Amino acid sequence: GQMYVRTEQQPEGTVHIVETPKTENKVGDQTGVSFGVNADNTEEIRVNTGVVETTNQAGEKTSLHGGEYASVNPSGTVSRQKLLEVPTPSEPRDLQKVLIGASGSASIILKWLRPSAGTPSHYRVEVATSPFFVADGKVIERDQLVATQFSATDLRPGVYFWRVRATAQSGQTSDWSEPRKFIVAQRGTGSQVAVSNLTA
Repeated sequence: GQMYVRTEQQPEGTVHIVETPKTENKVGDQTGVSFGVNADNTEEIRVNTGVVETTNQAGEKTSLHGGEYASVNPSGTVSRQKLLEVPTPSEPRDLQKVLIGASGSASIILKWLRPSAGTPSHYRVEVATSPFFVADGKVIERDQLVATQFSATDLRPGVYFWRVRATAQSGQTSDWSEPRKFIVAQRGTGSQVAVSNLTA
């Protein structure tokens, strides 16, 4: 599970403690941090802004600052690295319309920008008919993509949502991008389709 914590300016002497099964975390003023506890008995801490002091069960302390990520292995060892930011979807534009071809389905190239911080080794893209990406709404799931684009093919008319995330060599995974939406439409609804959207 994921938990996001954001603190404001706090009165002198206020201590904000977040406990996970393996760590105790002192969250400083004006700090944004998320804690993840994974099924494989590992944990992760992503510090977006501010500072967090993490103490594991052995009493070892680690200071984490904005832009840092820590993974906690099953034995409780904390290791930190640069936080891998979220890749930014660039194309298609949100709500872009794609027309189906002669085959009765459409293809679209999804493109995104590299994360502004961290070093991705690959990306994962998901396309779904639900903005919540529930399992039975997913139409495409592709992992291990090295390029910053992916061609989604054989899409039937309908409304689709897509998102992308990055994974670093270390196994650190970024958060998902905000979902983008595109529409696959039938041809021949001439009145509704602006000429500028037509591609030869």
